[in-house]
Amino acid sequence: MDYAVTAAVQQISKSKSTATSLANGFNEETGEKMQDGIEIDVDSAVNTFCNVFYQNYKDSIELDKNLLVCATSSYNNRLKYSIKAAFNSAITGELEDPVLLEGKINQVIEQYCCPDGNADLVYINGNPKTNVVENGTYVFAYISDFEIKALYSKRRTSLSCFAGAKIQR
Repeated sequence: MDYAVTAAVQQISKSKSTATSLANGFNEETGEKMQDGIEIDVDSAVNTFCNVFYQNYKDSIELDKNLLVCATSSYNNRLKYSIKAAFNSAITGELEDPVLLEGKINQVIEQYCCPDGNADLVYINGNPKTNVVENGTYVFAYISDFEIKALYSKRRTSLSCFAGAKIQR
């Protein structure tokens, strides 16, 4: 799953992104790269995620009802998000505080991935030292009700993973 998310986060949309040059993406005062205005194409991210996931997972699995992909980007200190679940059309919006993204993702999980009410919700802001959503270019992927075949038994679980874009200018 890590390989699939790492590949998906590189699907930058050049047509939707506003920061396209070194002058727009580099802070002259601090010397840091800025991610403001760089947007991921969520449709390409979903396709890339599925392609890489299927190449690395040996058993057959249908992700059509179980997959949620959330792409984020930063614009003027606001977090823009695009969430695509169960291959439905993307749900987009903006948040002032990135911490609120967890609630939006869980809302979409309950609505599209687990409408029967048995959703495994995600907690991505539980530990501020490791899993804090920030303003930036990220992809978060979630697979609900995933069957794991262990040595002696089978069980079902939900998997999640996220990665930040490795932006080179």
